[in-house]
Amino acid sequence: MGFGCAIGCLGGELSVPLNAGDTLYFVTDSYQDMYFSEYNDWLYLRGTITYTSNIPEPTIIDGDTLAPGGADPIGTVKIDGDLTLKNGADYVVDLDLAGLKSDYLGVDGTLNLGTDSLLDLNLINDLLLGAGKEFQIVGYGGWDGNYFKGFADGYQFNRGRNRWEIDYRPGGIYLTSLGAATVPEPSTLALMLLAAGLLGARRRRH
Repeated sequence: MGFGCAIGCLGGELSVPLNAGDTLYFVTDSYQDMYFSEYNDWLYLRGTITYTSNIPEPTIIDGDTLAPGGADPIGTVKIDGDLTLKNGADYVVDLDLAGLKSDYLGVDGTLNLGTDSLLDLNLINDLLLGAGKEFQIVGYGGWDGNYFKGFADGYQFNRGRNRWEIDYRPGGIYLTSLGAATVPEPSTLALMLLAAGLLGARRRRH
């Protein structure tokens, strides 16, 4: 799949048919939001991009990065058909806490995460949210039952000023704010500091 211009710029929504042999590249930097190309011609999109597969095999992102956002920074990628992430493929999600919106990946078919797909979260406007604010970061028609590495269903974690929970529900993956980020209990913090001190002493001896 190639294009005749060095850089093509579009606004709104774009539907791209995929055929056997086509390759997708997803890249972001500080200036542009999305690209796809098979060669060195890049297409830049602000808005929503939809990939339509004309072959029975799923769209595959193999060890690369899928990042719908960029300079805007919130973006949407839609896959018409199945999507497989493998070999450490990384889904990078921007969360705009001031605008209460996030990047979104929509898969009409089945999302196959395998066992080594990665999830990276970037916070924009790191504000303290009230409990119960939801962000749907993925939507799907089906799901293979696997999780992003380190983010099992119901996993709770601190990120920025908030504590979060990730949930894999019928139809999509959601991040929910649980309120202010938790601080370790004094006893737990003391054990952590003791372990760090012992590790440092061991390294100095060696």
